[in-house]
Amino acid sequence: EAVEVATRRCAPLTDKERQLLDELRQWAQRERNRADAKAMAIIDWIKENLKDDGEWNRNRVILFTEYRTTHQWLEELLASHGYGGERLAIIHGGMDQDEREVVKAAFQASPDEASVRILLATDAASEGIDLQNHCNRLIHLEIPYNPNVMEQRNGRVDRYGQKEKDVLIWHPVDGGDAADDPVGGQKDDIIRALKKLELMRADMGSVNPVIAPQMAGLIEGSLPELNIREAEYRIDKAKKYVRSERQLQERVAKLRQRLDETRKGFHLTPERILQTVVVGLEL
Repeated sequence: EAVEVATRRCAPLTDKERQLLDELRQWAQRERNRADAKAMAIIDWIKENLKDDGEWNRNRVILFTEYRTTHQWLEELLASHGYGGERLAIIHGGMDQDEREVVKAAFQASPDEASVRILLATDAASEGIDLQNHCNRLIHLEIPYNPNVMEQRNGRVDRYGQKEKDVLIWHPVDGGDAADDPVGGQKDDIIRALKKLELMRADMGSVNPVIAPQMAGLIEGSLPELNIREAEYRIDKAKKYVRSERQLQERVAKLRQRLDETRKGFHLTPERILQTVVVGLEL
């Protein structure tokens, strides 16, 4: 506020305003590496799941952030709690391809060969990178407005080649104040949206064109609920198309079976056809 006032009046800061700014800088410095509730929950989760009796086990996790500032803050925070160094790998959009390949190779290598256990990544790692060899755990620090981005992130470990039966995907959210509301905050809107996304994804394969434009307003509170009429219309069309395609495939399969049976019944093998042609030419 002091900076804004001074800027509007195009005048130097007063002694009082300068003192206020100094206090704000000191406060910011103190709070810089202070973990909020979400960060502490993640740190506690790492301690519980990636360590046994204080020693690192073979488990790994990917932490996805949407913003580079969050990425840098969490990197410092993890390091200050003893989860940095060789155990922490970083991927962000400012890295060149060679640097990313080095990180990817280490994370894909066996835990017996590579010491990295935590991969802190922005969405630069959400597309086209396989990370499932020795990792089946992923945490979204920030839920993106675009549902397709979340699908792309999940696809780094929830993909062909995953060795584990189960894949853990975690979305920490506001804990709320009410004792009977363990998820809190905008729980109802976000959970309803995620459930609807999952149902539509199962029916359509992709719901991004329908849902993505509404997500920002839903999470910010300016949109009371999802408008799913268009999505349901598309689902109905998709189901009809899938049903017709399935019927066509069944007809093709039956015709193929009849063709194979006819060939077998008339002995229509390439060798017999050639023999018939040769005899016919001789005659």
